[in-house]
Amino acid sequence: DCKKWPTTMRLLSHRFCHLQVRDDDRTAQHTCCERTPTERRVRSRLSIRGEPERREQLWRNTRRLQEGMRSLGFDIGPTETPIIPVLIGPLETTFLFWRKLFDAGVFTNPVVPPAVPPAQCRLRTSLMATHTAEQIDLALEVFGRLGKELGVI
Repeated sequence: DCKKWPTTMRLLSHRFCHLQVRDDDRTAQHTCCERTPTERRVRSRLSIRGEPERREQLWRNTRRLQEGMRSLGFDIGPTETPIIPVLIGPLETTFLFWRKLFDAGVFTNPVVPPAVPPAQCRLRTSLMATHTAEQIDLALEVFGRLGKELGVI
């Protein structure tokens, strides 16, 4: 029940729409089965219903990155979304990998304790429909090179 979550911040998730919300927002009265005003505003701007080609492109990009990561030897688990967690392992290796990716122009988010066990840290990638095949291939090349360099794959 989301009413039991910490009051300073709530992570609201409905399918692929993730929002961070503070108590001073009007969404503080959120219940698990209703859309918040913030979420309605975000969804109205996405216009995904009016542009199905964007959704189709997002899924093509998702499959390209997932297949590429798996073929390189990365453990991405059974993910089925455009937000792809890449298992790295120890905390220090994860932060080193994250920083080297960032320096190479690839943006990821580290997922570290207490969100995951200390030896199961991850880097989370997030795809958009506007990513190009060339950008995804570059990210895969950098991931592959650094994965070998750091002994992750």
